[in-house]
Amino acid sequence: MHQFKMCDSCQEEYQDIEDRRYHAQPNCCYDCGPTLYYVDSHNKTITDNVIDYVKRELKLGKILAIKGIGGFHLACDAKNKEAVERLRIRKNREEKPFAIMCKDLNTAYNICNISADEEKYLTSFRRPIVLLEKKNNKFDYISIDNNYLGVMLPYTPVHYLLFDDELDVLVMTSANIKDCPIIKDNEEAIKGLMEIADGFLLNNRDIHIRCDDSLIYVFEGSEYFIRRSRGYTPFPIKVNFEFEDLLSCGAEQKASFCLLKQNYVF
Repeated sequence: MHQFKMCDSCQEEYQDIEDRRYHAQPNCCYDCGPTLYYVDSHNKTITDNVIDYVKRELKLGKILAIKGIGGFHLACDAKNKEAVERLRIRKNREEKPFAIMCKDLNTAYNICNISADEEKYLTSFRRPIVLLEKKNNKFDYISIDNNYLGVMLPYTPVHYLLFDDELDVLVMTSANIKDCPIIKDNEEAIKGLMEIADGFLLNNRDIHIRCDDSLIYVFEGSEYFIRRSRGYTPFPIKVNFEFEDLLSCGAEQKASFCLLKQNYVF
C-alpha cells in the first residue's frame, strides 16, 4: 500500500489512537486507495460502473480473468454449460474438475451435502476450497465422473460484489498458463491469458507474493490437505519433536516442500 498516499481524512484516522483505523496498514478510501478497472479483448479500458459491466459480461457467457489477493482466477457463470466447456477448450483442461465459488452458504447447500464440520471449514476465515459431495448431477460438466465439487465462498470484497440473484455460482479456477505458476501481475495476465479470457478485471495494487487457493477435504472432523496455500501458509504446523534444521522435499506429483526448525514445520 506504500504507493497509495493517504488523503488528509485517512491520515487523520490512521494517526488517531482512538479511531478503529489507527495504524491500519491498508487504510484508504475512494480518493486515495486502489481502483478497479476493466480491460476488454480489444484492449479498451473501462473505469465507470466496472462491477456492473463485469456482471453483464459474465451473464453473457464471457470468460473473465479476475485479479484476487494472491493471483488471478479465470471465471465464468457456472450455470452456463457452454461457457464452462469453452473454458475447458481454451485452458486445455478436458476433464479435470473446476473449483466453484458460491454466493453464500445457502447457495452451497442447494448444490452439495454439507456436514457441520465441512461448514465450519468452508466458512472459516481461511476460506479454503472444500471438497463436498454433490446433491445431484446438475454440475457434472464442471466435475466430470466425480461425486464431489470443490466449493469455496467469497473471500475478498470484489468477490461479494460479483454476485446477485441471477449470478450465484461462478467457476473460479486458477489463471495460469499450462505447467506455470498462477499469474499475479496485470501485464503478465493480459499477455499470457489473451487467448483464454474475454476480458480482465484489474486493480492497480500489486500482488507481492503469489498464493493459490487452499484445497481440503474433511474426514472424521479433521481437515486433510490436497493443497496447503492461501489462508494457511506461511503459518507453521507444530509437532512434538525437535530438529536443528531439516528440509523435506516431495511429493511425487507436486512441488511441495517443508522446512523444519525446532518443533515448527513450515
